[in-house]
Amino acid sequence: MDNKKLTEHGIKWGIILGLVVSLIRIAPWFISPEAALDTGGKSSITWWIGLATFIGLLSFIAIKARGFSGYITSKQAFRTLFAAVLVHGIICFVADTAVFVINKEKIDLKMAEVREETYTKMEDKGMTDEQIEQSMRWFDMFKPGMTLMVVGFILRLGVNVLIALIIAQIVKRNPPVQPVMQQEE
Repeated sequence: MDNKKLTEHGIKWGIILGLVVSLIRIAPWFISPEAALDTGGKSSITWWIGLATFIGLLSFIAIKARGFSGYITSKQAFRTLFAAVLVHGIICFVADTAVFVINKEKIDLKMAEVREETYTKMEDKGMTDEQIEQSMRWFDMFKPGMTLMVVGFILRLGVNVLIALIIAQIVKRNPPVQPVMQQEE
């Protein structure tokens, strides 16, 4: 099977995958930015829907690639899925960055509110000022910003590549081995 065709297939479907998952992930910001900020410490349903969509579409991409010839090695399937995952990741990063920039003021206000609540809870537990300040330094290290977004992109890309590897192993179908005919002497 032609590797160029598989890569082009992965890129094309990676664009579609990136747009679909990005729309799912940013939809809450259009519906209610306040609700998007307040998950109450729980995973957002949009995260689960996005993950299911990602895995479903990635599987579809691999199966469709296998359909070109009826066979696909795990290396070919992974090449296709890696292209899709990379394009998807870039599109999602751009969408996340846009949401962050547009809603930076709201995010900063929410972070200040959460910081104050955390500080109060630590005081109520009887922690010393030194312990509270140490905890607040950790809190401030992980506040939303571009550095954290880049680290998140890299980690998400790594997890998505692992998912792509698993799917590539599942959908592979090696061509049948042709028996070698012995020549008569």
